[in-house]
Amino acid sequence: MKTILLFVLITISVACCPKVSRETFIRDTTYVKVPEIIQGTGTPQIVTDTLVEYIKVKGIDTIVKFQYLPSKRIVEYVIKPDTVRFNVRDTLYNTKVEEKVIETPFMSKVGLVLLGAVLTFLAIVLYRESKK
Repeated sequence: MKTILLFVLITISVACCPKVSRETFIRDTTYVKVPEIIQGTGTPQIVTDTLVEYIKVKGIDTIVKFQYLPSKRIVEYVIKPDTVRFNVRDTLYNTKVEEKVIETPFMSKVGLVLLGAVLTFLAIVLYRESKK
């Protein structure tokens, strides 16, 4: 008897568990970091009377610009480094719990109502007979 009761309880508990599905997503993201522009001025040690300017563009980002302004007696420089791009891969897990919604058919509902009526009728009949 205990074995049958234990078997019935295990069967009911397994049948009532919701279905769990686990989805795995791999997300690739590219991050872009633009470094700050380096710029400044300085006083030259050797002075001539002509304007000297040097600009070098490497690739699409790196810009190096030196400019000597003899009238102001300063050297200006601007350096813009390359933009840094790096890729990151993330693994994401999405757990979905799907619960079954079991709709009881109409005829089954009618049968349950009739069963309740029959059991009530039997209970009333048995109660009256026990009073006699």
